[in-house]
Amino acid sequence: MVSLRNFLKKKYPDLSSSEIKQHIDAGACLLNGKIERIGSKEIDLKKDRIILKKLKDLQKKIQIQISQKRIIFNDEHILVYDKEAHYPSTATSNKKEAHLHGELKKQLKIANLEAVHRLDKHTSGLIIFAKTSKAKDTLLKMFNDKEIRKEYIALADGKLELKKNKTKIENELVLIDSRSNSQKWAVKRKDSKLKGKTAITEVFIEKTKEDYTEVRLLPKTGRTHQLRVHMKYLGHPILGDSIYGENFKYQKAFSRHMLHALKLKFKHPITNELLEIESPYPQDFRLK
Repeated sequence: MVSLRNFLKKKYPDLSSSEIKQHIDAGACLLNGKIERIGSKEIDLKKDRIILKKLKDLQKKIQIQISQKRIIFNDEHILVYDKEAHYPSTATSNKKEAHLHGELKKQLKIANLEAVHRLDKHTSGLIIFAKTSKAKDTLLKMFNDKEIRKEYIALADGKLELKKNKTKIENELVLIDSRSNSQKWAVKRKDSKLKGKTAITEVFIEKTKEDYTEVRLLPKTGRTHQLRVHMKYLGHPILGDSIYGENFKYQKAFSRHMLHALKLKFKHPITNELLEIESPYPQDFRLK
């Protein structure tokens, strides 16, 4: 007998341990014809039949091609881009990994371009960059003063039910695991002595199905992984989230967590013009 995780590591040496976990969590592994999401599950090599559906987006090296269609707003002070999933917003510890910030500077030939916030690697949607020091400083202050309204959509596992179709989550988050390429956060327990950071999210139900729910998320604070942790806290993790979700009710494999930064509302850092920016609804959110 051997664990499913160890069997897959041996059979697919081209996949890293984290990629193996992501495949299992995403529902891409079939054990005797049924999705198996428990990596520690012991299997019988003589009797059990294991099939792994390789997620294409994990197998190809991401080449970032900047698209003019994805430049949602652009002037001499700021640039707002509609980021695709599967690549980082800014530089990571892996210096060879391509990232949006670097490719925007290179492909658009913008010497002075600074990131003022970020999206997780597998989160898609709107992200703001500053082209001048004044714009950068003003935007950073606006983020700190909560003067920039951000709105996300997500596909959550299972049928979420809330009073009046909305709720407000307010608690503290603590870092429980930190590695060179990833972090894991959790809601602080009452008996915990760890120092937490206040996190506030408003959750609205947009569409409810039997095995998944589309939600609109308005973060009032900007903590790392805040929306993902809060959906786990509600008992309905975001589909495809290999860090905060497991044993999903929705039986389909995803190559990323289904979270998208849909709207931004803020005053232009230089002109004070009110900007309301929205990205197109992502194609991979249209579940059949």
